[in-house]
Amino acid sequence: MLIPAYNELENLRILLPKVLKATKKLVDIQTEILVVLPKISSDFEISEIKSMGGTVVIRKPSDSFGDALRSGFNSTSDLTEFIITMDGDGSHDPDLIVALLEKSKDAHIVSASRYIAGGSSDAKRRQQAMSRAVNLAFALVLGEKIHDISGNYKMYRKSIVSNLNLTGENFDIIQELVFKTKNFVGGSFNLVEVPYRWNERIEGKPKRKLIPYIISYLKLLIKLAIIRIKP
Repeated sequence: MLIPAYNELENLRILLPKVLKATKKLVDIQTEILVVLPKISSDFEISEIKSMGGTVVIRKPSDSFGDALRSGFNSTSDLTEFIITMDGDGSHDPDLIVALLEKSKDAHIVSASRYIAGGSSDAKRRQQAMSRAVNLAFALVLGEKIHDISGNYKMYRKSIVSNLNLTGENFDIIQELVFKTKNFVGGSFNLVEVPYRWNERIEGKPKRKLIPYIISYLKLLIKLAIIRIKP
């Protein structure tokens, strides 16, 4: 498990016990919960997360979300094959962990999806409309019928991720992961979606800033579109 968290201690107090409970259902699978914190994190926060069963990783070189995922990927054990990423704000239900792994056999990525049958979202209608538009745009550029590319609740394979040069600084790294995974594996690329309900965060305010969020997505869309149309 890989959980980027930025000032989310209140939510982690609720989330980590649920993650531990869910992972105990995984028979014959060793699990580790990596909580990726910013450099400003206090010794108290680090100590408490460790006491709840988390392994703390400090993101570097910056406190960006992109560096959080890169730092987490680089800190996983050499024996790891499946890496599940999820948000630290409580919006992702740990009960889905088993379902993600159950679909992993023939998949390069397994994605929790709000926008397939059985999935849903607590977000406001305007937010859902923007999210669907972003996902549709990336799906068109990717050339795949994928309904929920932008969500962070996904399972990746370390044997693939460790071969990717990931440069995204913000949440656009998630789409970059999908696109570069497809390029790496070629025509056999298989992303499987599992329905889930996205919940509003438990405590605190979202860390995403709308303008930088939109700009980073637009830049990546243009970059990926150029790569795709090159002969």
